[in-house]
Amino acid sequence: MKGQIALLESISMILVLFVSFAVFFAPQSYDNNWQVGNLLVNARDVILTLDRSGMLYDYSTNPGLMDSFLIKVLAQKNMQFFYGTDNAIKGTITVACNCTPDQINNITSWSQGLLVNNRSVQVIACPTALDNINECLGTQSDALVIWGYKDMTPYQQVINTFMSSGSGVVEIMDLPSSLDVVQQKIFGIDSCSKLVPSCGWGNDKNDDFFAPSYINSSSYIPYKYFYNIPVNLRTTTIEASVPTDGPTCASQDVAAGNLTFQGAWNKFWICTPTSVFFDTNNNGKADVNVGIQRLFKIGKYNFTLTYVNNNNIGVSYRPMFNFTDFVKAGGSQVYPIDSDVNRVLLYRGNYSNGKYPVPVAITNGTFAKTVWVADFTRNGNGDDYRQLFLSLLMSVANKKSTTLSESQIRLGYYTSYVNVVKKDIFEVYSFNLGLGYPK
Repeated sequence: MKGQIALLESISMILVLFVSFAVFFAPQSYDNNWQVGNLLVNARDVILTLDRSGMLYDYSTNPGLMDSFLIKVLAQKNMQFFYGTDNAIKGTITVACNCTPDQINNITSWSQGLLVNNRSVQVIACPTALDNINECLGTQSDALVIWGYKDMTPYQQVINTFMSSGSGVVEIMDLPSSLDVVQQKIFGIDSCSKLVPSCGWGNDKNDDFFAPSYINSSSYIPYKYFYNIPVNLRTTTIEASVPTDGPTCASQDVAAGNLTFQGAWNKFWICTPTSVFFDTNNNGKADVNVGIQRLFKIGKYNFTLTYVNNNNIGVSYRPMFNFTDFVKAGGSQVYPIDSDVNRVLLYRGNYSNGKYPVPVAITNGTFAKTVWVADFTRNGNGDDYRQLFLSLLMSVANKKSTTLSESQIRLGYYTSYVNVVKKDIFEVYSFNLGLGYPK
């Protein structure tokens, strides 16, 4: 009997010890997050591979290239991808245009061959009404262009909604003496007579750039684009040789075209893949031979030959360029509603009181990315006006892009990488690559 009691006591003690161990030394469970780490490491490797091979800029701004690359490198990993950029000029800029068919054709023609930092940028314009802004290529357009005077009062809510996602507006029109409240709010402008003592015209014949005082000025970006992004000039004829008053070109059957500005046509001939001959005095003969990245002068204006690309060349304007005036003929006498002169991109001298500049183009970065410019097409469609339009358009266009996964994601993570590019302009943008496991 005593032996049985001792056995029972031993069993009880063992049970107590087991319970005690369970209480004081509870089993631990660890989640190693291997799947999360695997996604992040693979995303990092993809980005660094692209960056160190010099392909990140071109691929991150070109969905076709990026899709092909990611499909190839992730083929065996059972991962879905999604990506986007923030603050980079898009490879394809979509434009909803409240304008005529001829004006849409102009936008398409002006943007052909556009290169930014040596990559192609395409502009696609689609017609739209203002009461319901159309999508372009199946998504919201990156910019809205309003060409010709409109009373904006009925469209305030529609335009505000359009701009709320980051898209901007370019308004090309001559304005009446009394502006509607929507013009005032969205474009930040008002009639000159409400803001300055006198609004008479001066005798100036040219429209000049108002150099921004600081880089945070809303006029800084279009100013920078105009003077640094090259305008693409297409050749139009093949000539047997280059007529010249100076250096000679040994090449035969050379491609020739024109640089047009200030109403004048200056002919050029592509002599070699690295040199172009220009007629700078309009006598029909070349008088200067310009190499790539070399400065040249036509009249009082400075230019740089940026590239030679088959039968096209790129020419960059250099400060300080001005335009033959195009504001007075339309009668627009306006001023920034907050009297901030740093929002004036172009001006035609001063109003007759001598103190306030006559705005020709006014930017607005406080309410949204918008710009008003007087109708420049009354002076024709020279390369200078083409460059002005593209600079305004690219400055307001949405610079945030997102490409979604083709299937639903069970678990996914973004990896962001800041990239800096400088050829024509500094572009500091983020590339965001997401990888995930499908459901």
